[in-house]
Amino acid sequence: MSTMPMSLLVPRLRVGYSATACASRSRGSIMQQIATRNPAWLAAAAPASTVSQGRFQQQLLGFQAPRRHASSAAAASVVSMPSWFGGGESSSSTSAASAASTSTSSAAVGAASCNESGLGESAGALTEALPASLSAVSPASPPWFLAGLPEFLMPGSLSDASFRWIFESFVGVGPACMGVQGLVSMGIFIMPMLEALPRIRRDQNVGRLPLLPFSAMVAQGVVWTTYGLLVSNPAIWSPNILAIVLGLRYWQVYHKYCPPGANWLPFTQTHHVAGLIATILACGAACTLLDDASALTALGLLGNVMTIKMFGGPLAAMRTVIREKSTRALTLGFTLVVNLNCNLWFFYAYFMLGDLYISFQDGLGLLLTTLQMALFLRYGVHR
Repeated sequence: MSTMPMSLLVPRLRVGYSATACASRSRGSIMQQIATRNPAWLAAAAPASTVSQGRFQQQLLGFQAPRRHASSAAAASVVSMPSWFGGGESSSSTSAASAASTSTSSAAVGAASCNESGLGESAGALTEALPASLSAVSPASPPWFLAGLPEFLMPGSLSDASFRWIFESFVGVGPACMGVQGLVSMGIFIMPMLEALPRIRRDQNVGRLPLLPFSAMVAQGVVWTTYGLLVSNPAIWSPNILAIVLGLRYWQVYHKYCPPGANWLPFTQTHHVAGLIATILACGAACTLLDDASALTALGLLGNVMTIKMFGGPLAAMRTVIREKSTRALTLGFTLVVNLNCNLWFFYAYFMLGDLYISFQDGLGLLLTTLQMALFLRYGVHR
């Protein structure tokens, strides 16, 4: 795991010393020492009148320092987001340029202690090496399709927002915690327990109800739980672990009442089991065979492909509504809840995490449910 050669500028990064023991040292004290030793360089790099300390750090490093939840502060490692994320949740594994200077940086960081003298000496040594380090590490540029956006609309632009805890640690038990978007997701995961399962038990048959919503809940839960664990973000993996547990329970009930040879699920239960096993193996292979950034890319793409395939059902329902000029095929309550869920997850992933994988799938869901709501406005609510 490589370390940024300028990592002392952002003490929140894991750089070989205890973040808890150094909690009393503010970032400002290090910046002041750098300014004292080399004020001309600091003024040239970031004029104090126009760039705040937090934004200066972001521009200087080229990526957003991770905001780790207290329950995961003792995790063994921090992983990186792909270079174009621009404001990732957890980053430490960096580019080849920073890897070239890993040994020098690690030695300097390891020699530093959390007392006054040790930290001051490290800041002094770091000041002299900053210009050379900046030449080796270039700031990450946004994706080409976001290049024209103003700064406040860039990914990760609200990464330092004071209300971020609402989206990350609104509720929690032990190491597991989630924000308001996780609670809304839980409401969606629980809906089959209140609607579909009672009907299945009452009829002693699944009828023509497809298995796909339940098997997809489990498979996508596996992907995004793995993703959340890889970036050490409980707000991501906590609700998805519950999705796995509930999805398996729904699948168990479905299997009990599903007639033998049913092939409208779509396909058969054997195909769904094989798909879940393949998903688990793919997640395991990504984590064990790939580096952290590549694993995140693979998991993010896999999760988005699965989400896009799941859009087939809602799109078919929308075609039915337009053809029949009736919203009989849609449920207003469910559409509103899903729209709220996609709004919250998109806001959190895009503006706070700078995570384009999560924000892309929820952006598509937001667009789809908004179009469905427009159909309700056009054709009314079917009664």
